[in-house]
Amino acid sequence: EKTVRTKACTGNNIVIFGASALGKAAYEIYKGKADVRFFCDNDKNKWGTKINGIEIVSPDLLTTLEMDFDVIIASMYYEEIRKQLINMGIDRYKIFFVNTL
Repeated sequence: EKTVRTKACTGNNIVIFGASALGKAAYEIYKGKADVRFFCDNDKNKWGTKINGIEIVSPDLLTTLEMDFDVIIASMYYEEIRKQLINMGIDRYKIFFVNTL
């Protein structure tokens, strides 16, 4: 297993990984603080569609982006996605949680 040290999310460009209710909640939190460039999802049926005018892309696209960006993982499958990102060589991520009562 690869050991990757997670870098702090410091950039202004972010990608929200998870194009569902949790991803939309993350967008509402981050939209005024950072530039949400893309939503990303493993569901190929969502690719090419949009949330709030922002395109949903394949995870494979993340390895081709020529900009610095941080990934906000907004999914109940955060552990699997975290491993997926590490395997792709992406180590700037943060897991988005919503506390519910």
